[in-house]
Amino acid sequence: MVFNQQAEKVQEQQIQTHQPPQIQVPNMEYEETMPTFAGDDYQDYYQSSSTPQENNLIKVMMGRMISLLLNYPLLADESGIAEERIRNIEQSEVLLKLVCEAEVENEISKEELINLFKSKPGVQQRLRELSILDPYLSENQAKDEFLSALTKIEKYQSITEVKGKITSANTEEEQRKVMEGIQKNKS
Repeated sequence: MVFNQQAEKVQEQQIQTHQPPQIQVPNMEYEETMPTFAGDDYQDYYQSSSTPQENNLIKVMMGRMISLLLNYPLLADESGIAEERIRNIEQSEVLLKLVCEAEVENEISKEELINLFKSKPGVQQRLRELSILDPYLSENQAKDEFLSALTKIEKYQSITEVKGKITSANTEEEQRKVMEGIQKNKS
């Protein structure tokens, strides 16, 4: 009822003043988020030049992969090529360390993987939070989801890299060369 009254008032004002409707958008500031496990100094995350949306995508995918790995440590053995692919991803040091340790030690537990980061309490706490998110998947489903998330991050990084090259090209000639390089990679 209150909403109807407010709507009627707005309509009356618009009719009287012949103005288009005004939409008020609340000023929402981005919440501080947990670190993405980037690099050795986890405070640098907050100084990143990426937009929050970009960081969020990577954070979600990385968190999902870490959660799957903590709950299914055998994924590291089954996806041997994943280690090489993870090495090429920026800000993947924590995930890489977990994968390497899970490959070296067969039958490693979730708690042992988390305890690798005793010296970094913030990371250790975040790993505990991610380990609670038990996805209830079969190992094959977990492997497929892990590799799918890895592929999404790789594609996203590739797109971001190309955008960076295009925006850094100052002349039309440089832009043309970048575009030719993109076309060659697609072929």
